[in-house]
Amino acid sequence: GPKTKASGLKSKTKPLPSGSDAPMPPPLPQICGGGSLYPILRLLLPDTDVHRPHAGIKESTIAECYVSALGLGPRSKSAAQLRKYTDPALFGADAGDIVGDLGCVVAHVCAERTSAGGSGVTLKKMNALLDDLCAIRTSDAGAGASKKSRRSGWFRNLLSLDLSPVEHKWMVRILLQRLEVGFGHLSVFAHVHPWAPDVYSSHRTLKFVCDCLADSKWMEARGNRLRAAAERDADVLRVRHLPGPVAPIVPGSAAEPMLAQKTTTRDVLYDLTARHRAHAAAAAAAAEAADAPHPPGLDSLALAHPALTAEVKLDGRRILAHVRAGSAAMLSRNGNWFSS
Repeated sequence: GPKTKASGLKSKTKPLPSGSDAPMPPPLPQICGGGSLYPILRLLLPDTDVHRPHAGIKESTIAECYVSALGLGPRSKSAAQLRKYTDPALFGADAGDIVGDLGCVVAHVCAERTSAGGSGVTLKKMNALLDDLCAIRTSDAGAGASKKSRRSGWFRNLLSLDLSPVEHKWMVRILLQRLEVGFGHLSVFAHVHPWAPDVYSSHRTLKFVCDCLADSKWMEARGNRLRAAAERDADVLRVRHLPGPVAPIVPGSAAEPMLAQKTTTRDVLYDLTARHRAHAAAAAAAAEAADAPHPPGLDSLALAHPALTAEVKLDGRRILAHVRAGSAAMLSRNGNWFSS
């Protein structure tokens, strides 16, 4: 697909529409060249990408790598700001805006040493760089000094790309897997597509979610399953309290089980209003017919003041299934036998 600049994504991305009319909202596929959202979502949600684990470097390591790559003097003010980024005394009037945030401190230090414009680095290039850094951690390089020198070389290569200070800030946050943007992965998934949170909960792999949303045949098949399930589950209580059809789990992949179907505020208000009306009608009928039997439950505190609602909680035991030589055994995590 066409190359897209990693810089300027915030200004080019429009608010994501909701609804299930299209597999993906229009703006993001354009950014990703019309294909999967995986290249951009693994930058926005680095902690959900199991194919690229944490780089294994902390704030102190990142600070030292920037000091080395920028060629800062060991006793220079900029080196001290990077190493002691939580010390407000080193930043003067700007302390309130950047102190304590290593990404902002890196941008502050780089502001006088890099250009303010975008670098033109593509999503593909940025992801390849991050993959190379993670490969250093998992490599069999032997001595720690060797990995340290390779990390320093990686940061020197990063600076050679002429990233802007803002791009350096977000690079640091991606490396730490803490973007601190005020919303989590479920909010992002819900904006991408209403089905995305469910797919992720049953298969906690970002690439799998993106591949499914980009696969028109998969989307069509899931839509057919959901429509069939909606026709089958006509009972309003079942729809309200039991989980609906979810994406099937895959052996060997982590899953996030739904132990209860959350009741929405709208359903709660509707339920309370209906119970109030039923209570008022029963009381009126009892008052009009003195000889009529007392309505059952009229003296109940819950019916007299129907201000409470409840949801069904689904619970159970976590079971590990072992299949070997054609036979299956199910055990709890503590080794209790459940195969019978």
